[in-house]
This record gives sequence, structure tokens and C-alpha cells, in this order.
Amino acid sequence: MSDPFGAAAFAVAVMTAAVAQSATGFGFALIAAPALMLAAPGRSPFSLLAAGIVVTVTTLWANRSGFDWRVVAPIVAASVPGAILGTLVLVNADVAAVRIGIGLVVIAACLISLFGLRVPQNRTTLLTAGVLAGGLNSIASISGPPLAVAYRPERPDQLRGNTAAAFLIMGPISLVTTAIAVPPDLVDLQLAAIMAGLAGIGLLVGWTWVRRLPIHVVSRAALALSAGAGVTLLVSAAI
Repeated sequence: MSDPFGAAAFAVAVMTAAVAQSATGFGFALIAAPALMLAAPGRSPFSLLAAGIVVTVTTLWANRSGFDWRVVAPIVAASVPGAILGTLVLVNADVAAVRIGIGLVVIAACLISLFGLRVPQNRTTLLTAGVLAGGLNSIASISGPPLAVAYRPERPDQLRGNTAAAFLIMGPISLVTTAIAVPPDLVDLQLAAIMAGLAGIGLLVGWTWVRRLPIHVVSRAALALSAGAGVTLLVSAAI
């Protein structure tokens, strides 16, 4: 990141990602990942995953009043078989075709929800969202869209706290597997520290205004981020 303009753009992107996370409970990786790939091409995603865990822990702590293990536990439990299925798909199927299919479904589901047609929230839909979140996490490191569509609590802190808690349990699994596959070096650790520091600034900025947002605005922001995740899948499949 010797280019000062590139470094500035990277910093803004990471801080923006943290603001999105502070508003919805997820979204950090979605926005920060492309910035990392542009700023440090060819690097392991270890630094992104490590910084993301720091952001998720902070988000959960700030919204701990909304945390409910009765919501989080079934989602996380359902994500385990979903992650296994997603890994099998990743190994045995045409990854580009899978990403295109998932991307189109995610975009359609988010747009339908944004325009008023909602999936009923019950135990079955939340378990299904957990399975899909685990599968998406294995296939594309994107797990937020299913919960954004299926989980609609009454308060913003419940959305942020419970989604952050679910992703906090899923995140370390990806971090460990990534570290085993590609052991991090000093540059990865430095990038993780830089991204965590920039994210801290973004979280502080976000917390100055996210508490004022009503739940319908936060939910729509989560759906918009999820639609962006679908677009990311389509772009990654085309590259």
C-alpha cells in the first residue's frame, strides 16, 4: 500500500465496513474484502477474518442487551450441517455456477423482502436460515443474507446482537481453517492490526448515530447489504 491514494481508499472502505457492521450486526467482510484484495492482492484472508472477529466481538458487546441465546443457539447448530453441505458442494460442483445460482437467489430474496413480501419468522425459517448461512459461509464466506431475510426482531439491538453472536461462533472456524491452509506471516498480522484499528474508528463513528435508527431502517439496511453480497457472488463467479 505504497500508493497514498490507494491507502486512503482502503482506510475509508474498512471504516465504512465497520459502520455497516455497527448498524446491522454484519457486513464488515462484505465491504472490506474487496478493499483488501485491491490494496494487498494475493494475500491470505486471514487478516480480514481476524479483524472481523474483533469487530464482531465489539458489536456483540455494544448490543449485549439484545442477545438471546434461545435465538442464536438453533441458528448456530443448524449452520454446522449447512457448512458441511456447503463444503461438499464446493469440492464437487462447478463453483462459478453455484455462486451464480446463489447470487441470483440472494438478490431476488432480498429485493422481494425490501418491497414488502416477508418470509414468516418461526423456528423452521430460522433453522433454514442457519443451514443456508453455514453453507454460504463455506462456499463464499458470506453468511448474512439468510438471516437478514428470515430474522426480524422488534428492536435494533436484538438484530445486531444476535446476528453478531451467530457470526462470532462461525467466524473462528473459518479463521482456523484458513490459518492451517495458508499460515499467516508478519504482513498478515500487521494488516490484521491495521484493519482492526481502522474498524475501531468506524465503529465509534457508527455508534454515534446507529442507536437512533428505528428497526425498519436497520432491517432494510441489512437486506440492502445482503443484496450487495449477492452481487459480489455474481462478480466473483465472472472473474
